[in-house]
Amino acid sequence: MTIQHFIEAAQRDHAANPAAVAARLPDGFAMLLTAPDHAEAFARLVEHVVLGHMDDARELDRWIARLEPLAAGNSQLAAALARARLANALAGGAGMPAESSLTAADQVRAYGNALLALTRRAAWAEARARLSSAQALADAAGDAASLRSLAAITNNLAGDLRFYLGDRRDDGGYVDLMIDAARISHASWYRAGGWLERERADYQVALCLAGAGRAEEALRAAEACWQGCVENDADSVECFYALEALGHAHCAAGRLDEARAARVGMAERLPSLDEASRGPATEQLEALSDAITAREGRSGMPDRS
Repeated sequence: MTIQHFIEAAQRDHAANPAAVAARLPDGFAMLLTAPDHAEAFARLVEHVVLGHMDDARELDRWIARLEPLAAGNSQLAAALARARLANALAGGAGMPAESSLTAADQVRAYGNALLALTRRAAWAEARARLSSAQALADAAGDAASLRSLAAITNNLAGDLRFYLGDRRDDGGYVDLMIDAARISHASWYRAGGWLERERADYQVALCLAGAGRAEEALRAAEACWQGCVENDADSVECFYALEALGHAHCAAGRLDEARAARVGMAERLPSLDEASRGPATEQLEALSDAITAREGRSGMPDRS
C-alpha cells in the first residue's frame, strides 16, 4: 500500500470506525519516510481523526511533535501543524491569539475540527459560540478564501452531524446545530462559490432538513439543487445526488410516488458513474430505498415500483 492509498482508505473508513483508523496511523507515518510530499495530507488526516472524531487533544499534541521534524523546508506541512495546534487550543477553550502566522482563511479552517471535537462532548453552547466566532472572523476578513473556509468547515460539520443523526434525532441541540451549520455553509457558498458549490450546498441543506423532518423546507432546497443541475448541464454524478436529495425530501413529506421516481432516476444513472463513484452511490441508493420502505411501513402504503 502506498501512502496515497493509505490516506484514501482512512478517509473512506474513518467516519464509521475512527478508533480503528487512529490505530492505523503509525503505519501511515512509516510510509512518509519514502513519500514526504504527502506529509501535509497525512497531518490533516491526523488532526481530523484524532481531534475531530476522537476528541483526544493529548494524542494530537504527540502527533504534532512527531511530524514537526518533517516540516523543515515544507511550508505546507508547517501551516498544517500550526492549524492543528490552533484547533487543539480552540477545542480546549482558548481564544484566538492576537498574533498568528496563519492567514485569516487558515484561522477559520482551524475551527473545523475544534467544532467537531465539541460535538463529541455534546457541548452545544460551546460549539455555537465557536461557530459564531468562526463566522465573525470570516466576515471580518471579507475575502473569498476566508468565506470558502467557513463554507467548507460548516459543510463538514453539518455532514458529520447528519451521518450520526440516527442516534441523536431527539436531541434538539444536535439537530439545530446541524441545520444551522448547513445554512451557514449554504450562505457562504452562495457568496464565494460557483454553481457547483451552490448546488452541493443545496444538497446538504435538503438532506439535513429531510433528516430533521422539515419536509417542505427540504423540498425547496432539493428542488434548487436539481434546478442547478438542469441549468448547468450537470454530469451524471451531480444529477444522481440531486435526485437523492429530492428522493429523501419527498419521502420526508410522505410523497412516496415522487420519492420512488427519484429512486428510479438514480438507478438509471448508476451504470454511467465511474467505478470509484459507483460504490458510494450504490450505498446512497440503498439508503433511499430503506427510507422509502420505512415510510411505507408507517403509512401502510405498499411499494408499487
